[in-house]
Amino acid sequence: MRCFSLLHAVMAGAALLFAAEAQAEEAPRAPTPAPVGSTMFTPQSAAPAKAAPRARRKAKPAAPAVAPGTPIATYPSFRLLDDGSSRVTVEITRKVAVTEHKARGRVVYSLAGAAVPGSNSRLALPTSVFHTPVDRVEVVAQGDGADLIIELREAVEPTFRVFDTPRGSSVLQVDFARPAGDAPAPGIAPAKRSTETRRIEQNVPADD
Repeated sequence: MRCFSLLHAVMAGAALLFAAEAQAEEAPRAPTPAPVGSTMFTPQSAAPAKAAPRARRKAKPAAPAVAPGTPIATYPSFRLLDDGSSRVTVEITRKVAVTEHKARGRVVYSLAGAAVPGSNSRLALPTSVFHTPVDRVEVVAQGDGADLIIELREAVEPTFRVFDTPRGSSVLQVDFARPAGDAPAPGIAPAKRSTETRRIEQNVPADD
């Protein structure tokens, strides 16, 4: 009888110990404290990265103001004529003094007191696709006036003139002869065509 009671007591104690261990495993574990001086990263504490601010576009500089009455150089153009010669023109709102400056590979016509306010008029005209001594045409502001710059592919002697139009404006016209060695074959008439490159369409008066 005493042996049975002792065995019963041992079994009861083992059951209590087993229950205590099971309860301890089910209890939530406390978070492990982070070491001093460290930053703990958790998904909940992660903040989304901020997008980098967009760079502000720089405003294009405004075209310089032009005083009333200032002659304006506009409508630079290039034309390949039927006889193989080439013609460069630029229109000025009123007549100005024109000076020719020749250098190797280019010829420049200075338009005294003229302004070039329009960005379209300042765009260069590449002419290398045409059979012509002219390689490039450009109008630029220069000092207190404007320059018509004509880049050349071969040494030529251009001729120029300035004439008035019925609209009250003036036109600077520069002519270039047919390229050297470009003679039409005997018995074959030249093609009747006129090819023109220009930024803005205009009516150029016919030759006198």
